[in-house]
Amino acid sequence: MKNIYFLLLFCTLVLNACNAPAVTQPSAITSTLTPINIVTPTLSVETTQTPKLLNFSPVIYGQNFGSGTFLLLGGVQDGAWLGPDTVAAQIQDGMVFDIYSTDSRLQMIGHVSGPDPICDTYFVDADENISVSGMIGVAQGWDVTQRKMEELSSDNDFYRQVVMDWLIEQGISNPIVENLHVSRVDIEGDGVDEVFLSASHFNDGSGHMSEYGDYTVILMRKVNGDDAVTLDLVREIHSSQEPEMTFPIKYSLTDFIDLDQDGNLEVIIEINRWEGFGVAVYQINGSDRVQVLQVFCGE
Repeated sequence: MKNIYFLLLFCTLVLNACNAPAVTQPSAITSTLTPINIVTPTLSVETTQTPKLLNFSPVIYGQNFGSGTFLLLGGVQDGAWLGPDTVAAQIQDGMVFDIYSTDSRLQMIGHVSGPDPICDTYFVDADENISVSGMIGVAQGWDVTQRKMEELSSDNDFYRQVVMDWLIEQGISNPIVENLHVSRVDIEGDGVDEVFLSASHFNDGSGHMSEYGDYTVILMRKVNGDDAVTLDLVREIHSSQEPEMTFPIKYSLTDFIDLDQDGNLEVIIEINRWEGFGVAVYQINGSDRVQVLQVFCGE
């Protein structure tokens, strides 16, 4: 009986195995890789262009003509000095100027007027009222050079004697040294200072008369080799023994600034007389002194 039971169990197991679903063996998986295009980003670099250097600039000077009014002296183009007529034709209305003094800088918008019917002189008027006495102006962005200028005491006995000796050499006996101003500055940028001496004397204080012993002068004291020499920039010496109505000129030194970009400072000199005014610009090269600009309004 027991054997019959095991025989039936065996047959049941065989039948279940035969009816079981066939097991499918996994096939090899073949994968196809699609190439990926790698994009390298392009960097956009903004390049800053170097501003174009100016090759032209007017030169204007602010005196006491009126608040915000400048005198057009002329200009510079590619190192050459230009007269007022040439420069006035090139100035665009509303031109922006950089304005310099010995210790400050500002900007203004200017408009050319003139030529003045009385003295054939051009002016540049500012949009706003500014203090302009003794200030020099150039085109906005024009490269200028200034160096430290030192005012020395007018009581300096040495420089007072230098002026006196020079006046004696010009024929004035017993000269009176008055209104002495002493300025020291390195004109050529060579590390050696020049000394500028301005002095004047007039017996008549009205500005109408002149006589013997009257003078106005600006001198430069400069090292030349192993010696120091005294050279004149501007001078006016009166020799009449009797007072005369000459409406004499008076010179005054106002600034030192490189206007033509050659590295040497120009000397700015005011010219004043009774109902007359003007400005002169002098270029210094060694012992050479050359007047490069001058405008004068008056007789």
